[in-house]
Amino acid sequence: MKTLVHFGAPENILVDGKPHLGTDRLIPLLRNFRQHLESLGFGTKVNDLVVEDATVVGVEVSDSREKSERNSQKLRYDAVVLAVGHSARDVYQMLLSHNMDLVPKDFAVSSL
Repeated sequence: MKTLVHFGAPENILVDGKPHLGTDRLIPLLRNFRQHLESLGFGTKVNDLVVEDATVVGVEVSDSREKSERNSQKLRYDAVVLAVGHSARDVYQMLLSHNMDLVPKDFAVSSL
């Protein structure tokens, strides 16, 4: 909760029994949080997988703040872990374009 206050939430959420922000306060808070992450160097977009002989050997990335992917770079790794949410349609399309098998999981975990 202190982190939320740091990025713009009202201080009363620290003491309220059932704190509530509301969408009108949440949107600017998330903008502040995103700006903070970008100032730390976060803001990289995965454009594509680097695949050789049907094996993922890296990723092609670019700065998510730039409209163009011309300045992308290929990063090679021993392993690539994609921790994406259920709405990451662009990532799923990228995987399908490389003929990757997509298998749905049997359950979902909620943070609520």
